[in-house]
Amino acid sequence: EIVITADEVTAARIAAHASGRPSSALAYALAYETTLRLWDVIGQWWPLDKGGMSDVISSEMGMKWFGLRWENIGEDLVLRYRPSKTDGTTGKSIIYPLSKAPMVIEELENWPAEMRRGPVIVSEETGLPYVNRTVTERWEADRKAANIDPKAWARDLRASGITEGRAAGAGTDDAAKVAGHSTKRTTSAVYDRAAIEAADRFADARIKGRAEGSQSTK
Repeated sequence: EIVITADEVTAARIAAHASGRPSSALAYALAYETTLRLWDVIGQWWPLDKGGMSDVISSEMGMKWFGLRWENIGEDLVLRYRPSKTDGTTGKSIIYPLSKAPMVIEELENWPAEMRRGPVIVSEETGLPYVNRTVTERWEADRKAANIDPKAWARDLRASGITEGRAAGAGTDDAAKVAGHSTKRTTSAVYDRAAIEAADRFADARIKGRAEGSQSTK
């Protein structure tokens, strides 16, 4: 029931930067703008003996990591990522034009080309992706600094982004494609084209709605 607004996401990003954590700011922007689940943006650590191969390993934790990588963002600035939730079911991917994700574009200015390899979100302290409890702790700090509702969880960023799109007039079919909710199986080529078109319309509606909202408060 909690909806985090674009202004509140911006405030949380500012708080993260003030604490020397541009990685957190980028994570918030990606989850809100692209509607990827936060655990896919941040990534997840799994035991070494669990299925799947990864080149990101922590010998100290005895775990390996899977999640969003810079390789998932093309030179055309289109993000393509298959969420962990759909990997073993529908196989659907999240596709979003980052050129139409203003918050992400702003955050990417902090990440020069030579830094864009491997996991997208890594801790400034360890150089490795975050563990879940750290994400929760840092969101709580940024949420408080940004004066966001105490009931708002970091995972609400995704739902809030979808809500913003719907409120701005984006169609339910487009929202479903962008969020990866569709269960209809199609060939990857057809789905990719349909999802790109849906994401373009969805992003345009959000940008227009955000701009109109800003003008109405002036």
